[in-house]
Amino acid sequence: MKNIKKIISLCLCCFLIIGLCACKKKEKDVKYDPVKEEDSTVYTIYIMQDDDSEYHNQILKGYQDALNDLFGASHLDIKYSKGSDDVSLDAIAEAYAVTTPQLIFANGANSVTSMATAEQTTPIVGADVINYEGELDRIEAKKTSLLNSVTTDDVTSSEISADTSVEPTDEDSQNQESTLFNNPLPAPEPWDGTTGINLCGVSTLPDIEASLSLLIECTPVLYSVGVIYPEGDEDAKYQADIMKKYVEQAGLVCNEYILPPSSDMISEYSINSTLSGSVTTDQVLKMACENSNCLYIPSSVYVDDQIEKICNTATANGIPTVTNDLEASNYALASLYQDPYMIGYAAGKMSYRVLVKKEDPSTTLIENVIFNNEKLYNENVANALGKAFPKSFKERTKFLEEYVPGSTTERVNNQEASQ
Repeated sequence: MKNIKKIISLCLCCFLIIGLCACKKKEKDVKYDPVKEEDSTVYTIYIMQDDDSEYHNQILKGYQDALNDLFGASHLDIKYSKGSDDVSLDAIAEAYAVTTPQLIFANGANSVTSMATAEQTTPIVGADVINYEGELDRIEAKKTSLLNSVTTDDVTSSEISADTSVEPTDEDSQNQESTLFNNPLPAPEPWDGTTGINLCGVSTLPDIEASLSLLIECTPVLYSVGVIYPEGDEDAKYQADIMKKYVEQAGLVCNEYILPPSSDMISEYSINSTLSGSVTTDQVLKMACENSNCLYIPSSVYVDDQIEKICNTATANGIPTVTNDLEASNYALASLYQDPYMIGYAAGKMSYRVLVKKEDPSTTLIENVIFNNEKLYNENVANALGKAFPKSFKERTKFLEEYVPGSTTERVNNQEASQ
């Protein structure tokens, strides 16, 4: 009976994955004609990057290679800045906003937020953003916060003390309720995949369909999937919601396990934790391991300080762990390798379309990179769980030692473009 249920679940998952893969927003079908050598045009592009991490540097390398392939070094004037302890991204964005580049590449979610808040007209191409719809909300919230701070500073103490408010009467309240009842607010339109502002970009949303397939391959008997992430991490929650939808449509159970937020996260987002003091990481992990056949860890920079404990605890309890998160892949049983170089190269091609093909960033669809999705496993964790993997999987440490970022990316060159 268990095997029958497993086969049914697997078939449902495969059917679901095939249907959903067709819904991804792939790169537009565009003919890329590299700028000719005799062309005298020089394109001014400014680059701002979240930090000096290897991940963002690999995205940058892909972006630079795409620019060189499509424009050529003689046609480029590039300025580059990255955030650090000495220089904030907001300060870089404000400096860029008073200059006149033709395009800005924002490498990292924080760079995108800062740049789109400061600059209203120059085209911005973003990368390393998981959820662009949520990113628009963050940009708007930051703009509102800045506007409110300016407005508050301009208000005099006499204006603050003047009280001209009128208390609403019961009749006013009844009239308002009647209006809302008879004229309900319209349901929001589903997001169309564009930003409506001077921003377009490449999504780094992990391939969650492929992750579901990986969960099935790693779990001998799969009934219940646990998704674990820190409270307040909106990007992780976004991924969790997608995974939960896929899992439940496949006829399986999916539960979310919310970890207390890290101190860094509380500081950065000023979130009011509902879990602090009421539940510990150990308690959440105990519940997750008792009620799940496997754990899925979404991509999340705010789980890094807890990730080793999460994976080690799950392994000790015989629970497989699967992730798309780069740091978590150090400790999880299995992961999908998604080459950051491909993200940067796709962003470079999008920059070409904006500058040369004159695409409007506000109406350009956000793109999903179609990764090769190399399936990796950790040998030590596999041995601890008594799990053997087929040849379609590669041992993570060996793979990363040998793999050259960008080696599987199909690049544009003059010969291909002329065909």
